[in-house]
Amino acid sequence: MAILSIGFACFDQFFFLNEWPQENTKNFCHDFIESGGGPAANAAWLLGLWGEEVYYIGHLQQDLYGQRIIDEFAEAGVDTSQVVFSDDMITPLASVLVNRLTGSRTIITRKMQTPPSLTYEQKLKLDDLAERLIASEEPVTILIGRP
Repeated sequence: MAILSIGFACFDQFFFLNEWPQENTKNFCHDFIESGGGPAANAAWLLGLWGEEVYYIGHLQQDLYGQRIIDEFAEAGVDTSQVVFSDDMITPLASVLVNRLTGSRTIITRKMQTPPSLTYEQKLKLDDLAERLIASEEPVTILIGRP
């Protein structure tokens, strides 16, 4: 069975703070984690770790953060051959400020509201994948994430 996970991927940076910063001050965190994120991307990554045949389909720019997302997918066994790379796209980036005292989080995200339209060639590439999966006569599950 193949699983297509379609939607938003971003690169998350988590800053864990012992106290909430006041405006116009310089602050430091003692714990920091970064990883790929986004609903569709997280689902694809986890399914890949579980050994499922999973394809991630989404838009990224071929920049530092886009490449780090692709590398994490590769480590988990996710097929990224259908990722659309475009210079018109930005790789979404999220800074997550986590307040250790309350557990609350504040997320600041840089992303495009609407990704660029697919080119004719990109549509043909997706069509080829669909034809291949249909020809296999195996079930296909499609997961569509919200941005």
